[in-house]
Amino acid sequence: MSSKTSKVGVVGAGNVGANVANALVLLHKCVTVVLFDRTLSKAEGQAWDIEDTIPLLKEMEITPSNQYEDLADSDVIVVTVGVQQKLGQSRLDTLSDNAQIIRSTMKELDRVAPNSIVLIVSNPVDVLTRIA
Repeated sequence: MSSKTSKVGVVGAGNVGANVANALVLLHKCVTVVLFDRTLSKAEGQAWDIEDTIPLLKEMEITPSNQYEDLADSDVIVVTVGVQQKLGQSRLDTLSDNAQIIRSTMKELDRVAPNSIVLIVSNPVDVLTRIA
């Protein structure tokens, strides 16, 4: 059995999501990375920056998207979406907003990629994993 997956989706092109996608490319852990963000231009900008390193590596594809359907057939999907903590807030202070985001994200992932392994990286991670 190969240790490399063929397609990994990353939901959220913020700091964490972009770094996860970049690590996947640098470690060459898959053939395709789909970097999803509701704002396509954000996903495109991050993907283009990461794509600049690909010529130094083996052939890989990084696809920016704002369509959940592009995550279909992903072996693994890493969910990094959520509101940013404001100064003075704890991770639990973001729970209400992030719970709503996780619920809607999981509803879409259940629809387009029901067989994918989903990793939650959003905070507070333990509670949001339970919600997911």
